[in-house]
Amino acid sequence: MKRIVSFILLFIFSMCYGNDPLVAQVRKERQKGKEKKIVREQAVDLLLKEQQVAAERAALKELYWVLGGEDWRVKENWLSDRPVEEWYGVKRNYDNGKLSIYLGANGLEGVLPGAIFRLKTLEVLNLCNNEITGNIPTDIGECTALRQLSLNGNRLTGKIPVGIGKLENLETLDLSRNQLSGEIPAEIGGLKQLKFLRMGGNRLTGSIPAAIGSLLRLECVDISSNLLTGEIPDELVLLENLEEVNLYDNRLRGVLPADWSRLKTLKRLSLGQNRIDGEIPASLGSVKTLRIVGLENNLLRGTIPVTLGQLKELRTLGLSNNRLTGAIPGVLFTLPNLYHLGLSNNGLSGSLPVEIKEAVAFSSLDLSNNRLSGVFPPELCELVQLNYLNLRNNRFSGSLPVEIGKMTELSSLDLTSNKFSGPLPKEIGQLTRLTSLLLSENEFSGELPETLGNLVNLRNFYVKTNRLSGPFPVVLTKLVKLEYLNLSFNNFSGMIPAEIGNWEELKHLYLWKNQFSGSIPPSIGELRNLTELSLGENRLSGEIPAEIGELTLLERMDLSMNKLSGEIPAGIGYLDKLTVLALLGNKLTGTIPVEIGNMRSLNILHLGRNLLEGELPAELGWLSELEVLDVGGNKLTGKLPAEWEELKKLKRLILFGNKFSGRIPDEWEGMERLEDFLVQGNELTGKVPDFLFHLPTLKRLWLGNNFLELTEEQKELTGKDRQYLLLPQGKK
Repeated sequence: MKRIVSFILLFIFSMCYGNDPLVAQVRKERQKGKEKKIVREQAVDLLLKEQQVAAERAALKELYWVLGGEDWRVKENWLSDRPVEEWYGVKRNYDNGKLSIYLGANGLEGVLPGAIFRLKTLEVLNLCNNEITGNIPTDIGECTALRQLSLNGNRLTGKIPVGIGKLENLETLDLSRNQLSGEIPAEIGGLKQLKFLRMGGNRLTGSIPAAIGSLLRLECVDISSNLLTGEIPDELVLLENLEEVNLYDNRLRGVLPADWSRLKTLKRLSLGQNRIDGEIPASLGSVKTLRIVGLENNLLRGTIPVTLGQLKELRTLGLSNNRLTGAIPGVLFTLPNLYHLGLSNNGLSGSLPVEIKEAVAFSSLDLSNNRLSGVFPPELCELVQLNYLNLRNNRFSGSLPVEIGKMTELSSLDLTSNKFSGPLPKEIGQLTRLTSLLLSENEFSGELPETLGNLVNLRNFYVKTNRLSGPFPVVLTKLVKLEYLNLSFNNFSGMIPAEIGNWEELKHLYLWKNQFSGSIPPSIGELRNLTELSLGENRLSGEIPAEIGELTLLERMDLSMNKLSGEIPAGIGYLDKLTVLALLGNKLTGTIPVEIGNMRSLNILHLGRNLLEGELPAELGWLSELEVLDVGGNKLTGKLPAEWEELKKLKRLILFGNKFSGRIPDEWEGMERLEDFLVQGNELTGKVPDFLFHLPTLKRLWLGNNFLELTEEQKELTGKDRQYLLLPQGKK
């Protein structure tokens, strides 16, 4: 026994310290074992890698074939024997062996295959801005290595699968601009690493799940332009890493969370275009990092909290289209970085605060559609960086200060619908960057200043409904970029100058209801971009110039209530885009040009109260879109054209006060939308067609002063709710 123990001890000693051949043999065997283990491990790794590569290659091939790879914009090396990381848009992270796929805007089309989400090595999948359709595969939860999933800008439908909550490594999820529907799954709370959540531009319904409060690393949440309802969960405002919250354009209701103080990094808050009510919480002023606040188009009420004056980083504040009341806090105008303030369409009142002169960084100020009053303060003119100023539809009064000439950066000035008065200051001509000058519906008086000719960039000039006077402002003809000009409802007088031909860009010309006289200059034919021409209710005389037929883009023309004479130029009939032609109340003579029948877009034709003669052209029956036809009060003769049976959209047919004879055509029974049928004061004979008494829309049927016959049944159909004038005994 002792000998055995001694041998064992000697063996151990030899193994540890000796150079005995036995020791060497043992060491050699041990080394071989280690090497075999390494070889086995290497073999296993190689096998796994080969399996991984095979799986990747198979999934990528399926992706190619299912999503129309043959038609991709770029498909370099796809399906080749090269390593997959050499295929276009495929990258390998050699530190961890993970795979990334970037195939954005590459013409992918079809239903997303599930195999791609069964890859355990996929960490980035970016297929944005393609034409991928169908549902998001339910296999998505198996792709546990995924860090970024960008499927935005496709046409995906269906619900967001609940399996998405298993992607515990996901940092970016972008499903925006698709057609996804259903609710946001509460399982989204399992995405503990998520930083960017974007689902805007879908059809998602239901409420925002409270589970979103579990996403403690979240920096951006954008679920804008969906159909979300319910309230904004309080859990959302507990996420201290948030930098952007965009819930714009949903159907969210209820009041805003009361406490916003924990959001120390929030820069953008966009909650506009919802149905949020209640007051703006004062605690919003504690989020000192805010740069953009958008609460427009809601139902917010109460006053604007003065605490918003603490947001020294604020660039944009949008509170338009709410129910806010009270005065505008002057502190808003002291914010050093604020450049856009939108408070339009509320119930704000009072005058502009004196602090407004401090808003030197402002480029846009919209206070329209409120109840603000007082004068246009000279202090406002200190905003020399202002590009856009809108005071429309308030109660401002008084004259414009001469200091307005300081606002040389203005491109748009809208003072419409106030009570401003007095002459326009000549200093307004210093605003040479103006493209829109809108002064309608005030009490401005006097002549327009000659300095308006300096506004060489002006495109829109509206002074409708004021008390302006003087001759036609020829100085405006220097403004060759004008597109819209409205001088209607003033007291301008004199002739329209030939220089209007300078307005080659003009689209709309409104001179309605002034005292312009003389003839329409032939140079009007040079306004080749004109779509609307309104010269009604003036004292214009002479003939309609033939050149008016050159205005091929014209859609509406109203020359009514003037003293125009001569014949209607046949060239008018070639204005095939015209929908309204109104020549009512002039002294036009001759016949109705048959060419008018070419105006197939015409909805309204007013030729009444002139001196027109001859018969009604059968060609007017080609005007299948016509709703109003008025030739009443002329000297027209002949029979009513049976060929008008195609005027099936006609609502008002006014033929009174002429010398028409013969019968009312039975062929007109297709005019089933008629509301007014006025033929009194002619020489019509025969039986009245029965269809006139069964039109469901008819309101006025005036047949008097003719030689028409009615049956007893027709007489009984006259009712108090319709203004019939029936004289079957004969003309009186």
